[in-house]
Amino acid sequence: MTNLRKDKQELKKPIQNRLEEAGGVIASQMEMNSKRESELLRLGRELEESEKKLTSRLQQAEEAADAAQAKCLRLEKIKQQLPIKERGRLRIRNMMCWMCEGAMGTDTGDAMLKLGDATNPERESEA
Repeated sequence: MTNLRKDKQELKKPIQNRLEEAGGVIASQMEMNSKRESELLRLGRELEESEKKLTSRLQQAEEAADAAQAKCLRLEKIKQQLPIKERGRLRIRNMMCWMCEGAMGTDTGDAMLKLGDATNPERESEA
């Protein structure tokens, strides 16, 4: 019987060593999985935050484009109200200047008058 116990103990040791090694591997794998999960959660939060910022910026850009389009429409209306002689003197470059001034907060009418002055030498002499 003693021999059987000894044989059993000798066979048991390598099996226990293997089990301990496997248990250590499993524990380290579980730890790595936990770290990966937390990293994925962090990246997911960052992605959501980036999407919110992008959506906000897109909305601001659309609002700015709408405002610019409205300013262009106002410019066209003002241009149509000018006498034909003065309409011919307006140039694209002057319209761009007016749009830039308008974007900076200059009153639309004042900006248009400045354009008229720049394109009409007769007005300069009147002033």
